[in-house]
Amino acid sequence: MQASQLACALVSRALRTEVVGLEDDLYTLPSWDSLGHMAIVAELESHLGARLTPDQVVSIASVRDIEKLLASFTARR
Repeated sequence: MQASQLACALVSRALRTEVVGLEDDLYTLPSWDSLGHMAIVAELESHLGARLTPDQVVSIASVRDIEKLLASFTARR
């Protein structure tokens, strides 16, 4: 699965929303509030098997940001 598809799937699962697109962000998804953000972080950390740094956590504001984060973890492995 490509990073873009995986990012959409992880956000969809974390926010319990059926349709999530690559262009979605915290302004277009009503359930992406502070609790939703932490659910996304938990979903990412579970998938990656690693803890995100505080800087990484606050840098996430869109599905594209998550795609880039996933790609950076994949490049390290």
